[in-house]
Amino acid sequence: MQRFKVLMLAVLALVVLASCTTSSCVTTVTINTPDTFDCPTAFSDVQGCVITTDIQTKYKGMNVVPNTGMIEFSTDQTIEEVNTIYTDFLKAKADFAEVPVSDDMKKIATTYLGMADTDTIISYQTSVGVGFYVFLKTVDGRTNVAVISGALGCP
Repeated sequence: MQRFKVLMLAVLALVVLASCTTSSCVTTVTINTPDTFDCPTAFSDVQGCVITTDIQTKYKGMNVVPNTGMIEFSTDQTIEEVNTIYTDFLKAKADFAEVPVSDDMKKIATTYLGMADTDTIISYQTSVGVGFYVFLKTVDGRTNVAVISGALGCP
């Protein structure tokens, strides 16, 4: 239960409001990040936590709309444990639905996050295309986690 509370706070901390001009992509996203937004505490032995409020500044060319937020960290929990925590949490959110992992998400994973095709991506979106995307890979016995809260850019 504590894990879900912490994850709920993390999602609420990155409140994403979107407006669409077409049905195929989101063109603007506003991220409100409270000053108290912190790295997750629901996972054991969190290390290297970095919060990025404008991904395009850090990862030039990543196909996300400006101001899409991201959090990156590692934990000693397994991919399966982390996957279950995020999946259960997102399934409980009525405004998010699981969507297939798109080619754009796979490109982000391999080009910018150093992932292999066999690594795990969790992809959930609202009806207007605003998403919560979780990228998981194992490095040196630890699970590296990258969470994008925002939207993919227009092609």
